[in-house]
Amino acid sequence: MPETLDATWTRLTEAIVQLQRSIQVYRGFPPHSASNDAGAHGLDLLATQLSAFESELKKRGQWGISTGYQPDPFLDIDLSDLDDAINHLDNAIHMPRYPRQAKTPHAHFSTQNWVYDLQWSEWSYTIQGSGHRVFLTEWECDTISGEWQMVWQGQRTMEEALDMLGSWEDWDWDEHWGEWYLPSVADHGLSGDKRIYASEWKRMDDGNWVYVEQSESKQGKTLSS
Repeated sequence: MPETLDATWTRLTEAIVQLQRSIQVYRGFPPHSASNDAGAHGLDLLATQLSAFESELKKRGQWGISTGYQPDPFLDIDLSDLDDAINHLDNAIHMPRYPRQAKTPHAHFSTQNWVYDLQWSEWSYTIQGSGHRVFLTEWECDTISGEWQMVWQGQRTMEEALDMLGSWEDWDWDEHWGEWYLPSVADHGLSGDKRIYASEWKRMDDGNWVYVEQSESKQGKTLSS
């Protein structure tokens, strides 16, 4: 049944978030020997695998956390347990029985804690585990260069902003960019020139936000000055 399947992906998502949190805690202990240094390297590899699982589930629209869930920072897991757990996750996520891509992002986006920025007229939510944020940003394609540039959204009304959160069924998956987007209509009436993308960003030490690419093949998506 769909409800049972959704619950399964939720449990897998929460297992990944818990393991990511356990790795963060484990890294907090200073190494005292060469073996601990090797263990730290192993943690880096495991963390990379978990990030790959997270990206895969998000791409398929199956990443979702139940309301109020918080990973346990004091859960005692040793390195061998982490390795076994990740192997089990790998088997579960890549089961041939569930290869499908979700048709809409409703299952994932509707469960997020969206926050509205009045200054920038943007919705966003925080990705648990990485601390990155997903922003609903408008992009416009340059008809000459073919490049997509981010558009300032300060003129958007609250009503228009609310419409974005209530229209998950209208969103499409962009295979090239590895992101969900909402088709928009340009001022001159031609559809397809503008889109609202759910783009991932991370905050740097200097306070600036940097766009996180979801596909190694991405080219032609730039920030407008």
